[in-house]
This record gives sequence, structure tokens and C-alpha cells, in this order.
Amino acid sequence: MNLSLVYSKKDKDYITDMDSVIVKAIMVHPEKINPSIHALGTVDFLDKVDIVSKTAGIIVEIKAKEGEKVKKGEVLLQIDTLQLELERKKISPLYKVHFLHSALARKNTQKPEITLKSECWI
Repeated sequence: MNLSLVYSKKDKDYITDMDSVIVKAIMVHPEKINPSIHALGTVDFLDKVDIVSKTAGIIVEIKAKEGEKVKKGEVLLQIDTLQLELERKKISPLYKVHFLHSALARKNTQKPEITLKSECWI
């Protein structure tokens, strides 16, 4: 058993005679400890980030786990795209027709340019 004498500067004021020192000793035994603490508290975020989707739909797969660190641009959820694909196929021909009509309308509304070949005074 090792015995150490530990005192602070405050203790020096009480020690008048270096031959006699009051010592408090306790016997220490090794034992297992549980490295956990039970406490009540609130877990808060460091930076708040709002996650929004560009479209609505049914989530078919969750690619990120709760509490896992993710990077910008990483896919977190997979949304069922069947409804979106059907909408796209339905709208695609209409888009082509409207595009051609607008191109034709732009062509018909272009103002003719007049180029003066000689100088004139009005």
C-alpha cells in the first residue's frame, strides 16, 4: 500500500509544527464502475437545416439513417416516381406543340429591318 501526503497552500497555514501533521486516510479497493450517467436534459441541434423536397410523393426508400452525418447533395429519400413519369408522358407532347407554336409566333412577329443605303434628311 502506498501512502501520499497531499496538502494545499491553505493547509500550510494550519501546519505549525512540521513534526506533527494531521492525516486523513481511507482504504481504496479496485471495483468496476458503470461509465454512464442517468440525467434529464434536452438535446438541441448545432445548426438548423430545413429539408424540403422539390416534389411530393410516397417515400419508397430511406437512404440515410437517423443521426448519421450527410453531405450536401446526398440523396436521403427515394420518392415513388411512377405518378411523375405518367404526368411527364402526358404533358410531353403538349409541350412540343406549344414550343412549335411559340417559335412560329416569334417568327411571324419579327419586325423587318430597314437599312438606309444613303444619307437622308427629314
